[in-house]
Amino acid sequence: MDKEHQRRFALIIANNEYHDADFQKLIAPAQDAKALASVLKDPEIGDFEVKVILNEPSYKVNEEIESFFSDRKPGDLILLYFSCHGIKDENGHLYFATINTRRKLLGSTAVSANFVNSIMLHSRPKRQVLLLDCCYSGAFARGLFTKADKYIHTKEQFQGKGRVVLTASDSMQYSFEGDEIKGDAQPSIFTRAIVDGLHTGQADIDKNGLVSYEDLYDFTFDRVTDITPLQKPGKWVFDVQGDIVIAKNPNKITPIKPISKEITPKKNAVVGRTRINRNIFIPIIGVSAVASIVLLVLFLNSFSHPLSNSNFSSNQYQNHQSAIPVANGYSFLKKWGDDNFTGNGQLRTLGGVSVDSSGNVYVADQGNSRVQKFDSNGNFITQWGKSGSENGNFSIPAVVAVDSDDYVYVTDWGNNRVQKFDNNGHYITQWGIFEWDNGSFNHPEGIVIDPKTQYVYVTEKTNNRVQVFFPFSYISK
Repeated sequence: MDKEHQRRFALIIANNEYHDADFQKLIAPAQDAKALASVLKDPEIGDFEVKVILNEPSYKVNEEIESFFSDRKPGDLILLYFSCHGIKDENGHLYFATINTRRKLLGSTAVSANFVNSIMLHSRPKRQVLLLDCCYSGAFARGLFTKADKYIHTKEQFQGKGRVVLTASDSMQYSFEGDEIKGDAQPSIFTRAIVDGLHTGQADIDKNGLVSYEDLYDFTFDRVTDITPLQKPGKWVFDVQGDIVIAKNPNKITPIKPISKEITPKKNAVVGRTRINRNIFIPIIGVSAVASIVLLVLFLNSFSHPLSNSNFSSNQYQNHQSAIPVANGYSFLKKWGDDNFTGNGQLRTLGGVSVDSSGNVYVADQGNSRVQKFDSNGNFITQWGKSGSENGNFSIPAVVAVDSDDYVYVTDWGNNRVQKFDNNGHYITQWGIFEWDNGSFNHPEGIVIDPKTQYVYVTEKTNNRVQVFFPFSYISK
Protein backbone atom coordinates (compact mmCIF):
# COMPACT_ATOMS: atom_id res chain seq x y z
CA MET A 1 0.00 0.00 0.00
CA ASP A 2 2.71 2.43 -1.02
CA LYS A 3 0.97 5.61 -2.22
CA GLU A 4 3.96 6.48 -4.39
CA HIS A 5 3.40 3.38 -6.51
CA GLN A 6 -0.34 2.86 -6.17
CA ARG A 7 -3.25 5.24 -6.34
CA ARG A 8 -6.44 4.04 -4.68
CA PHE A 9 -9.91 5.24 -5.71
CA ALA A 10 -13.38 4.26 -4.45
CA LEU A 11 -16.81 5.21 -5.78
CA ILE A 12 -19.72 4.49 -3.43
CA ILE A 13 -23.20 4.47 -4.98
CA ALA A 14 -26.17 4.14 -2.64
CA ASN A 15 -29.89 4.60 -3.09
CA ASN A 16 -32.57 4.21 -0.44
CA GLU A 17 -35.32 6.47 -1.84
CA TYR A 18 -37.44 5.69 -4.90
CA HIS A 19 -40.13 7.64 -6.72
CA ASP A 20 -41.72 4.46 -8.08
CA ALA A 21 -44.00 3.03 -5.40
CA ASP A 22 -43.16 -0.52 -6.58
CA PHE A 23 -39.79 -0.18 -4.84
CA GLN A 24 -39.78 -0.31 -1.08
CA LYS A 25 -37.69 2.28 0.71
CA LEU A 26 -34.54 0.62 1.99
CA ILE A 27 -33.24 1.11 5.52
CA ALA A 28 -29.52 0.60 5.20
CA PRO A 29 -27.91 2.29 2.14
CA ALA A 30 -27.47 5.84 3.44
CA GLN A 31 -25.89 4.76 6.73
CA ASP A 32 -23.87 2.04 5.02
CA ALA A 33 -22.45 4.48 2.47
CA LYS A 34 -21.32 6.84 5.21
CA ALA A 35 -19.76 4.07 7.30
CA LEU A 36 -17.96 2.44 4.35
CA ALA A 37 -16.64 5.79 3.11
CA SER A 38 -15.29 6.50 6.59
CA VAL A 39 -13.13 3.37 6.79
CA LEU A 40 -12.03 3.42 3.13
CA LYS A 41 -10.76 7.00 3.24
CA ASP A 42 -9.10 6.62 6.64
CA PRO A 43 -5.34 6.83 5.93
CA GLU A 44 -4.71 4.24 8.66
CA ILE A 45 -7.15 1.76 7.10
CA GLY A 46 -8.11 1.97 3.41
CA ASP A 47 -6.31 5.15 2.34
CA PHE A 48 -8.66 5.50 -0.66
CA GLU A 49 -9.74 8.69 -2.38
CA VAL A 50 -13.49 8.29 -1.93
CA LYS A 51 -16.54 9.77 -3.64
CA VAL A 52 -20.11 9.05 -2.49
CA ILE A 53 -23.17 9.25 -4.78
CA LEU A 54 -26.43 9.10 -2.78
CA ASN A 55 -29.97 9.08 -4.21
CA GLU A 56 -29.05 10.44 -7.64
CA PRO A 57 -30.96 9.74 -10.91
CA SER A 58 -29.72 7.07 -13.30
CA TYR A 59 -28.25 9.47 -15.89
CA LYS A 60 -26.17 11.13 -13.16
CA VAL A 61 -24.97 7.78 -11.81
CA ASN A 62 -24.00 6.60 -15.31
CA GLU A 63 -22.03 9.78 -15.86
CA GLU A 64 -20.24 9.43 -12.50
CA ILE A 65 -19.30 5.79 -13.22
CA GLU A 66 -17.84 6.58 -16.63
CA SER A 67 -15.96 9.57 -15.25
CA PHE A 68 -14.66 7.53 -12.32
CA PHE A 69 -13.08 4.88 -14.54
CA SER A 70 -11.62 7.27 -17.10
CA ASP A 71 -8.11 8.73 -16.89
CA ARG A 72 -6.84 5.97 -14.63
CA LYS A 73 -3.46 4.26 -14.68
CA PRO A 74 -2.78 0.51 -14.96
CA GLY A 75 -1.34 0.40 -11.43
CA ASP A 76 -4.36 2.05 -9.79
CA LEU A 77 -6.66 0.11 -7.48
CA ILE A 78 -10.32 0.80 -8.25
CA LEU A 79 -13.22 -0.05 -5.91
CA LEU A 80 -16.86 0.34 -6.98
CA TYR A 81 -19.70 -0.23 -4.50
CA PHE A 82 -23.47 -0.44 -5.03
CA SER A 83 -26.15 -0.46 -2.32
CA CYS A 84 -29.67 -0.33 -3.78
CA HIS A 85 -32.40 -2.47 -5.32
CA GLY A 86 -31.26 -4.79 -8.09
CA ILE A 87 -33.80 -5.75 -10.77
CA LYS A 88 -33.79 -8.37 -13.51
CA ASP A 89 -35.93 -7.89 -16.60
CA GLU A 90 -37.75 -10.57 -18.59
CA ASN A 91 -34.54 -11.43 -20.48
CA GLY A 92 -32.50 -11.90 -17.32
CA HIS A 93 -30.60 -8.62 -17.67
CA LEU A 94 -29.62 -7.01 -14.37
CA TYR A 95 -30.20 -3.34 -13.50
CA PHE A 96 -29.44 -1.19 -10.47
CA ALA A 97 -32.36 0.98 -9.35
CA THR A 98 -31.91 4.71 -8.72
CA ILE A 99 -34.24 7.34 -7.35
CA ASN A 100 -35.91 7.89 -10.77
CA THR A 101 -36.08 4.23 -11.85
CA ARG A 102 -39.44 3.07 -13.19
CA ARG A 103 -39.98 -0.66 -13.08
CA LYS A 104 -41.55 -0.77 -16.56
CA LEU A 105 -38.85 1.45 -18.13
CA LEU A 106 -35.64 -0.10 -16.85
CA GLY A 107 -33.61 0.51 -20.00
CA SER A 108 -33.93 4.30 -19.78
CA THR A 109 -34.34 4.87 -16.02
CA ALA A 110 -32.00 2.36 -14.32
CA VAL A 111 -28.26 1.65 -14.40
CA SER A 112 -27.57 -1.40 -16.55
CA ALA A 113 -25.12 -4.01 -15.32
CA ASN A 114 -24.00 -4.36 -18.95
CA PHE A 115 -23.06 -0.66 -18.95
CA VAL A 116 -21.09 -1.03 -15.72
CA ASN A 117 -19.33 -4.14 -17.00
CA SER A 118 -18.42 -2.46 -20.30
CA ILE A 119 -16.93 0.59 -18.55
CA MET A 120 -14.88 -1.64 -16.25
CA LEU A 121 -13.65 -3.80 -19.14
CA HIS A 122 -12.33 -0.80 -21.06
CA SER A 123 -10.73 0.85 -18.04
CA ARG A 124 -6.92 0.68 -17.72
CA PRO A 125 -6.51 -0.40 -14.04
CA LYS A 126 -5.56 -4.07 -13.75
CA ARG A 127 -6.97 -4.42 -10.27
CA GLN A 128 -10.66 -3.75 -9.79
CA VAL A 129 -12.95 -4.58 -6.87
CA LEU A 130 -16.74 -4.58 -7.21
CA LEU A 131 -18.88 -4.77 -4.06
CA LEU A 132 -22.61 -5.40 -4.52
CA ASP A 133 -24.89 -5.06 -1.50
CA CYS A 134 -28.15 -5.07 -3.40
CA CYS A 135 -31.64 -6.11 -2.45
CA TYR A 136 -32.32 -8.12 -5.59
CA SER A 137 -35.79 -8.38 -7.03
CA GLY A 138 -37.11 -10.03 -10.14
CA ALA A 139 -39.25 -7.90 -12.44
CA PHE A 140 -40.94 -10.79 -14.16
CA ALA A 141 -44.20 -12.70 -14.12
CA ARG A 142 -44.80 -16.38 -13.51
CA GLY A 143 -43.93 -18.79 -16.27
CA LEU A 144 -41.16 -16.85 -18.04
CA PHE A 145 -38.15 -18.72 -19.37
CA THR A 146 -35.10 -19.70 -17.34
CA LYS A 147 -33.10 -16.47 -17.68
CA ALA A 148 -35.61 -14.85 -15.37
CA ASP A 149 -34.85 -17.22 -12.52
CA LYS A 150 -34.19 -16.42 -8.88
CA TYR A 151 -30.41 -16.09 -9.30
CA ILE A 152 -28.34 -13.10 -10.39
CA HIS A 153 -25.60 -15.09 -12.17
CA THR A 154 -22.95 -12.65 -11.01
CA LYS A 155 -20.18 -14.49 -12.81
CA GLU A 156 -21.84 -14.06 -16.20
CA GLN A 157 -22.85 -10.45 -15.50
CA PHE A 158 -19.44 -9.13 -14.39
CA GLN A 159 -16.62 -11.13 -15.95
CA GLY A 160 -13.39 -9.24 -16.62
CA LYS A 161 -9.63 -9.49 -16.20
CA GLY A 162 -8.07 -8.44 -12.92
CA ARG A 163 -11.43 -8.18 -11.20
CA VAL A 164 -12.79 -9.32 -7.84
CA VAL A 165 -16.54 -9.29 -7.23
CA LEU A 166 -17.96 -9.68 -3.71
CA THR A 167 -21.73 -9.79 -3.26
CA ALA A 168 -24.14 -9.93 -0.35
CA SER A 169 -25.97 -12.74 -2.12
CA ASP A 170 -26.44 -14.19 -5.59
CA SER A 171 -30.14 -14.87 -5.25
CA MET A 172 -33.39 -12.93 -5.05
CA GLN A 173 -34.60 -11.73 -1.66
CA TYR A 174 -38.00 -10.76 -2.97
CA SER A 175 -39.60 -10.54 -6.39
CA PHE A 176 -42.27 -8.87 -8.46
CA GLU A 177 -44.83 -11.32 -9.80
CA GLY A 178 -47.02 -9.53 -12.31
CA ASP A 179 -48.04 -6.34 -10.51
CA GLU A 180 -47.68 -7.91 -7.06
CA ILE A 181 -44.61 -7.60 -4.85
CA LYS A 182 -43.60 -10.78 -3.06
CA GLY A 183 -41.38 -10.85 0.03
CA ASP A 184 -39.76 -8.21 2.20
CA ALA A 185 -36.70 -6.02 1.83
CA GLN A 186 -34.24 -6.93 4.56
CA PRO A 187 -31.73 -4.71 6.38
CA SER A 188 -28.13 -4.92 5.23
CA ILE A 189 -25.71 -7.07 7.16
CA PHE A 190 -23.10 -7.51 4.41
CA THR A 191 -21.78 -3.93 4.39
CA ARG A 192 -21.86 -3.68 8.18
CA ALA A 193 -19.70 -6.82 8.34
CA ILE A 194 -17.22 -5.29 5.87
CA VAL A 195 -17.06 -2.03 7.83
CA ASP A 196 -16.67 -3.81 11.16
CA GLY A 197 -13.93 -6.07 9.80
CA LEU A 198 -11.94 -3.14 8.42
CA HIS A 199 -12.50 -0.76 11.34
CA THR A 200 -11.59 -3.27 14.05
CA GLY A 201 -8.90 -5.07 12.04
CA GLN A 202 -10.63 -8.40 12.63
CA ALA A 203 -10.73 -8.97 8.87
CA ASP A 204 -6.94 -9.34 8.99
CA ILE A 205 -7.39 -13.10 9.19
CA ASP A 206 -3.73 -14.11 8.96
CA LYS A 207 -2.64 -11.27 11.29
CA ASN A 208 0.00 -9.92 8.90
CA GLY A 209 -1.22 -6.34 9.23
CA LEU A 210 -2.98 -6.28 5.84
CA VAL A 211 -6.53 -7.12 4.76
CA SER A 212 -6.60 -8.81 1.36
CA TYR A 213 -9.79 -9.41 -0.61
CA GLU A 214 -9.57 -13.05 0.50
CA ASP A 215 -9.35 -12.00 4.15
CA LEU A 216 -12.25 -9.58 3.76
CA TYR A 217 -14.46 -12.16 2.08
CA ASP A 218 -13.71 -14.90 4.62
CA PHE A 219 -14.44 -12.57 7.55
CA THR A 220 -17.61 -11.20 5.93
CA PHE A 221 -18.89 -14.64 4.97
CA ASP A 222 -18.47 -15.94 8.53
CA ARG A 223 -20.07 -12.83 10.08
CA VAL A 224 -23.08 -12.79 7.73
CA THR A 225 -23.81 -16.52 7.90
CA ASP A 226 -23.45 -16.43 11.67
CA ILE A 227 -26.24 -13.84 11.83
CA THR A 228 -28.39 -15.08 8.94
CA PRO A 229 -27.45 -18.65 7.93
CA LEU A 230 -29.63 -18.57 4.80
CA GLN A 231 -27.75 -15.59 3.29
CA LYS A 232 -24.43 -16.60 1.78
CA PRO A 233 -22.17 -13.87 0.35
CA GLY A 234 -20.56 -14.68 -3.00
CA LYS A 235 -17.07 -14.20 -4.41
CA TRP A 236 -15.83 -14.31 -8.00
CA VAL A 237 -12.20 -13.74 -9.01
CA PHE A 238 -11.29 -13.14 -12.66
CA ASP A 239 -7.63 -13.43 -13.73
CA VAL A 240 -6.16 -11.50 -10.79
CA GLN A 241 -2.36 -11.36 -10.81
CA GLY A 242 -0.98 -11.31 -7.26
CA ASP A 243 -2.95 -10.16 -4.26
CA ILE A 244 -5.24 -7.17 -3.85
CA VAL A 245 -4.88 -5.43 -0.50
CA ILE A 246 -8.06 -3.65 0.53
CA ALA A 247 -6.82 -2.11 3.78
CA LYS A 248 -4.33 -2.08 6.61
CA ASN A 249 -5.15 -3.44 10.05
CA PRO A 250 -5.41 -0.27 12.20
CA ASN A 251 -5.11 -2.33 15.38
CA LYS A 252 -2.20 -4.55 14.49
CA ILE A 253 -0.45 -5.67 17.63
CA THR A 254 3.34 -5.83 17.56
CA PRO A 255 4.50 -8.91 19.48
CA ILE A 256 6.65 -8.18 22.52
CA LYS A 257 8.97 -10.43 24.46
CA PRO A 258 7.47 -11.82 27.66
CA ILE A 259 8.94 -10.49 30.89
CA SER A 260 9.07 -12.24 34.22
CA LYS A 261 8.50 -9.16 36.35
CA GLU A 262 4.98 -9.05 37.75
CA ILE A 263 3.02 -6.05 36.53
CA THR A 264 0.24 -4.49 38.59
CA PRO A 265 -2.72 -3.69 36.34
CA LYS A 266 -3.74 -0.05 36.16
CA LYS A 267 -7.17 1.03 37.24
CA ASN A 268 -9.76 1.55 34.55
CA ALA A 269 -9.64 5.12 33.28
CA VAL A 270 -12.55 7.48 32.78
CA VAL A 271 -13.09 8.30 29.12
CA GLY A 272 -15.52 11.20 29.38
CA ARG A 273 -19.13 12.26 29.64
CA THR A 274 -21.39 13.08 26.75
CA ARG A 275 -25.11 13.83 26.62
CA ILE A 276 -27.11 11.69 24.21
CA ASN A 277 -30.74 12.78 23.71
CA ARG A 278 -32.46 12.43 27.09
CA ASN A 279 -29.76 10.25 28.58
CA ILE A 280 -26.36 10.95 30.08
CA PHE A 281 -23.56 8.75 28.83
CA ILE A 282 -21.49 7.46 31.72
CA PRO A 283 -17.87 6.48 30.97
CA ILE A 284 -17.10 3.33 29.03
CA ILE A 285 -15.26 1.19 31.51
CA GLY A 286 -13.46 -2.14 31.55
CA VAL A 287 -15.62 -4.92 30.16
CA SER A 288 -14.68 -7.36 32.89
CA ALA A 289 -15.75 -4.99 35.68
CA VAL A 290 -19.06 -4.05 34.10
CA ALA A 291 -19.75 -7.61 33.02
CA SER A 292 -19.62 -8.57 36.70
CA ILE A 293 -22.11 -5.81 37.53
CA VAL A 294 -24.45 -6.85 34.72
CA LEU A 295 -24.36 -10.49 35.81
CA LEU A 296 -25.06 -9.44 39.40
CA VAL A 297 -28.07 -7.37 38.30
CA LEU A 298 -29.42 -10.26 36.26
CA PHE A 299 -28.89 -12.60 39.21
CA LEU A 300 -30.76 -10.31 41.59
CA ASN A 301 -33.58 -9.75 39.08
CA SER A 302 -34.04 -13.49 38.73
CA PHE A 303 -35.22 -13.59 42.35
CA SER A 304 -37.63 -10.66 42.09
CA HIS A 305 -39.21 -11.74 38.78
CA PRO A 306 -38.73 -15.50 38.34
CA LEU A 307 -39.38 -17.02 34.94
CA SER A 308 -39.41 -20.79 35.16
CA ASN A 309 -38.53 -21.49 31.54
CA SER A 310 -37.21 -19.47 28.57
CA ASN A 311 -37.67 -22.10 25.87
CA PHE A 312 -40.02 -20.63 23.24
CA SER A 313 -39.38 -23.13 20.41
CA SER A 314 -42.40 -25.33 21.16
CA ASN A 315 -45.21 -25.78 18.65
CA GLN A 316 -47.93 -25.14 21.19
CA TYR A 317 -48.54 -23.83 24.69
CA GLN A 318 -48.34 -26.45 27.41
CA ASN A 319 -49.32 -26.07 31.08
CA HIS A 320 -48.33 -28.99 33.26
CA GLN A 321 -50.33 -29.80 36.38
CA SER A 322 -47.12 -30.69 38.19
CA ALA A 323 -43.59 -29.51 37.58
CA ILE A 324 -41.10 -31.90 35.99
CA PRO A 325 -37.79 -32.14 37.88
CA VAL A 326 -34.82 -31.40 35.65
CA ALA A 327 -31.48 -30.75 37.37
CA ASN A 328 -29.66 -28.47 39.80
CA GLY A 329 -32.79 -27.74 41.79
CA TYR A 330 -34.93 -26.52 38.87
CA SER A 331 -38.11 -28.02 37.44
CA PHE A 332 -39.73 -27.47 34.04
CA LEU A 333 -43.14 -25.77 34.36
CA LYS A 334 -44.52 -24.55 31.00
CA LYS A 335 -43.73 -23.27 27.52
CA TRP A 336 -45.47 -21.49 24.65
CA GLY A 337 -44.91 -20.23 21.12
CA ASP A 338 -45.32 -21.46 17.54
CA ASP A 339 -42.23 -21.87 15.39
CA ASN A 340 -41.89 -19.73 12.23
CA PHE A 341 -45.27 -18.03 12.32
CA THR A 342 -46.37 -14.39 12.19
CA GLY A 343 -49.74 -14.25 14.02
CA ASN A 344 -50.34 -12.78 17.46
CA GLY A 345 -48.67 -14.98 20.05
CA GLN A 346 -46.68 -16.83 17.40
CA LEU A 347 -42.91 -16.44 17.37
CA ARG A 348 -40.06 -16.63 14.86
CA THR A 349 -36.31 -16.35 15.51
CA LEU A 350 -36.27 -15.05 19.06
CA GLY A 351 -33.98 -12.68 20.89
CA GLY A 352 -34.16 -11.67 24.56
CA VAL A 353 -36.94 -12.00 27.10
CA SER A 354 -37.79 -9.94 30.18
CA VAL A 355 -40.46 -9.79 32.91
CA ASP A 356 -42.17 -6.79 34.55
CA SER A 357 -43.32 -6.32 38.16
CA SER A 358 -46.72 -7.89 37.39
CA GLY A 359 -45.17 -11.00 35.87
CA ASN A 360 -45.93 -10.03 32.27
CA VAL A 361 -43.41 -11.39 29.77
CA TYR A 362 -41.87 -9.37 26.92
CA VAL A 363 -40.21 -11.22 24.01
CA ALA A 364 -38.00 -9.85 21.23
CA ASP A 365 -39.60 -11.52 18.20
CA GLN A 366 -36.71 -10.88 15.78
CA GLY A 367 -38.10 -12.77 12.80
CA ASN A 368 -41.23 -10.61 12.84
CA SER A 369 -39.42 -7.35 13.77
CA ARG A 370 -41.59 -6.77 16.82
CA VAL A 371 -41.94 -7.14 20.58
CA GLN A 372 -44.73 -9.33 21.99
CA LYS A 373 -46.21 -9.15 25.48
CA PHE A 374 -47.73 -12.14 27.30
CA ASP A 375 -49.11 -12.75 30.75
CA SER A 376 -47.31 -15.17 33.05
CA ASN A 377 -49.32 -18.08 31.62
CA GLY A 378 -48.27 -17.34 28.04
CA ASN A 379 -51.53 -15.73 26.96
CA PHE A 380 -50.99 -13.05 24.31
CA ILE A 381 -51.65 -9.46 25.46
CA THR A 382 -50.30 -7.14 22.77
CA GLN A 383 -47.48 -6.59 20.29
CA TRP A 384 -45.77 -3.62 18.63
CA GLY A 385 -43.29 -2.82 15.90
CA LYS A 386 -42.59 -3.85 12.32
CA SER A 387 -39.58 -3.81 10.01
CA GLY A 388 -38.38 -0.22 9.51
CA SER A 389 -36.36 2.66 10.91
CA GLU A 390 -39.24 4.87 12.06
CA ASN A 391 -39.87 5.45 15.78
CA GLY A 392 -41.31 2.29 17.28
CA ASN A 393 -40.20 0.02 14.43
CA PHE A 394 -37.21 -2.30 14.42
CA SER A 395 -34.41 -3.68 12.31
CA ILE A 396 -33.81 -6.85 14.34
CA PRO A 397 -34.92 -6.24 17.95
CA ALA A 398 -32.16 -7.99 19.88
CA VAL A 399 -32.85 -7.90 23.61
CA VAL A 400 -35.66 -6.57 25.84
CA ALA A 401 -35.22 -5.16 29.35
CA VAL A 402 -37.76 -3.80 31.85
CA ASP A 403 -36.90 -1.24 34.55
CA SER A 404 -38.40 -0.91 38.04
CA ASP A 405 -41.13 1.41 36.70
CA ASP A 406 -42.08 -1.16 34.04
CA TYR A 407 -40.73 0.84 31.12
CA VAL A 408 -39.53 -1.40 28.29
CA TYR A 409 -36.16 -0.93 26.57
CA VAL A 410 -35.23 -2.65 23.30
CA THR A 411 -31.83 -2.82 21.62
CA ASP A 412 -32.62 -2.17 17.94
CA TRP A 413 -29.64 -4.02 16.44
CA GLY A 414 -29.91 -3.02 12.77
CA ASN A 415 -30.85 0.61 13.47
CA ASN A 416 -28.01 1.00 16.01
CA ARG A 417 -30.15 2.47 18.77
CA VAL A 418 -32.01 1.77 22.00
CA GLN A 419 -35.75 2.45 22.06
CA LYS A 420 -37.86 3.01 25.17
CA PHE A 421 -41.60 2.23 25.48
CA ASP A 422 -44.24 2.11 28.16
CA ASN A 423 -45.50 -1.36 29.10
CA ASN A 424 -48.22 -1.20 26.43
CA GLY A 425 -45.78 -0.52 23.63
CA HIS A 426 -46.25 3.23 23.25
CA TYR A 427 -43.05 4.82 22.00
CA ILE A 428 -41.34 7.24 24.42
CA THR A 429 -37.80 7.98 23.23
CA GLN A 430 -34.63 6.56 21.69
CA TRP A 431 -30.90 7.23 21.51
CA GLY A 432 -27.92 6.13 19.43
CA ILE A 433 -26.57 6.34 15.88
CA PHE A 434 -24.18 4.17 13.88
CA GLU A 435 -20.75 5.40 14.99
CA TRP A 436 -17.88 4.24 17.17
CA ASP A 437 -17.90 7.29 19.47
CA ASN A 438 -19.12 7.33 23.07
CA GLY A 439 -22.90 7.17 23.20
CA SER A 440 -23.17 5.76 19.66
CA PHE A 441 -23.64 2.12 18.74
CA ASN A 442 -22.28 -0.48 16.37
CA HIS A 443 -24.94 -3.19 16.68
CA PRO A 444 -26.14 -2.98 20.31
CA GLU A 445 -27.16 -6.35 21.69
CA GLY A 446 -27.44 -6.96 25.44
CA ILE A 447 -29.26 -4.53 27.72
CA VAL A 448 -30.10 -4.55 31.42
CA ILE A 449 -31.29 -1.90 33.90
CA ASP A 450 -30.05 -1.70 37.47
CA PRO A 451 -33.27 -1.52 39.57
CA LYS A 452 -31.62 0.66 42.24
CA THR A 453 -29.77 3.26 40.16
CA GLN A 454 -31.76 3.01 36.89
CA TYR A 455 -28.43 2.85 35.04
CA VAL A 456 -28.89 1.31 31.59
CA TYR A 457 -26.09 -1.10 30.58
CA VAL A 458 -25.75 -1.81 26.84
CA THR A 459 -23.28 -4.25 25.27
CA GLU A 460 -21.84 -4.13 21.76
CA LYS A 461 -20.31 -7.36 20.48
CA THR A 462 -18.56 -5.65 17.58
CA ASN A 463 -17.02 -2.84 19.64
CA ASN A 464 -16.21 -5.18 22.54
CA ARG A 465 -17.51 -2.74 25.14
CA VAL A 466 -20.25 -1.99 27.64
CA GLN A 467 -21.77 1.49 27.70
CA VAL A 468 -23.66 2.85 30.69
CA PHE A 469 -26.42 5.49 30.50
CA PHE A 470 -28.39 7.43 33.10
CA PRO A 471 -31.85 8.90 32.35
CA PHE A 472 -32.44 12.61 32.96
CA SER A 473 -35.97 11.89 34.20
CA TYR A 474 -34.67 9.95 37.19
CA ILE A 475 -32.62 12.86 38.56
CA SER A 476 -35.68 14.44 40.16
CA LYS A 477 -36.71 11.27 41.99
